[in-house]
Amino acid sequence: MPMNTGYRKDKSTGSEEFDEVKYKSAIGALLYLCNNTRPDISASVSILAQQTKGPLNRDWVEVKRVFKYLKETIDLKLKIGYEGDNKTDVVKVYADADWASDLQDRKSNSGDCIFLNNMLVSWQCKKQQCVSLSSTEAEYTSVSRNWFVI
Repeated sequence: MPMNTGYRKDKSTGSEEFDEVKYKSAIGALLYLCNNTRPDISASVSILAQQTKGPLNRDWVEVKRVFKYLKETIDLKLKIGYEGDNKTDVVKVYADADWASDLQDRKSNSGDCIFLNNMLVSWQCKKQQCVSLSSTEAEYTSVSRNWFVI
């Protein structure tokens, strides 16, 4: 896992502030990677990028965890090119959301990826604009953002 699943809930460890310039530099490098070659870290980077003002040591520990994940999964690659004998184009869209994961504003994070003939052509991970009242509504909001793309 590129990020500890209990990161947002655990506020007890590492309450000292960390160097903001070093933290922003690391987040910038991770943003470049997730936008260009490694969509698998998009959710983690999106969550960590929200802490750029006054980051704590616990935030830096999670950034280092993402870099460790990248080092351990260096052989993962995006596939580019047509695959298979099927002559028709097949579009698949996958979307997911976590309901009210941000404990301060109760907004959900959502992510999605679009495949064309088993080739990843688009991906995104971002915080939703609205507050969902249920996990179903968070999922529906995540999926509804993609219908205009297809």
